[in-house]
Amino acid sequence: MSNPLREQHPDGLCGCGCGESVATGNRFVRGHQRRLPLLYIETVTDYKTPCWVWLGRIEPNGYGKRGKQWAHRISYERKYGPIPAGLDLDHLCRVPCCVNPDHLEPVTRSENNRRGVGAKLTAADVATIRSADGSHAALARRYGVAPWTINRIRRGEKWASA
Repeated sequence: MSNPLREQHPDGLCGCGCGESVATGNRFVRGHQRRLPLLYIETVTDYKTPCWVWLGRIEPNGYGKRGKQWAHRISYERKYGPIPAGLDLDHLCRVPCCVNPDHLEPVTRSENNRRGVGAKLTAADVATIRSADGSHAALARRYGVAPWTINRIRRGEKWASA
């Protein structure tokens, strides 16, 4: 799929709609690309909810970027205002390149990590681990985590709020 920001407009005019002519090979008059709204496709049918998939630059971690800013943060702040201090945005849809502000929720870093794709334990697992009599090693094998993780859960250093 081609990037619409890099394709020259057929009539040689600036892509922002200002009507100014652009040099051959350029899409915008310098700086005018910032005037564009966030790029996305509404409704991707593979997901239960309509994601707005970012069409601009995608970083190796799967998140979209516009210049030096994360695209999903821009989208959230346009609709809801500043992200509360100390909180991260969690993609409820689990699609990192989604910029639908309704799919984003401000949460603590630890909560965001718990909900993440790489999370192995649920709150129910943690409750079972805390009440279980088995050794750290046996529980670690059962849940697919390291023994030190079981130890930290039992001491309340991990999943403190579970």
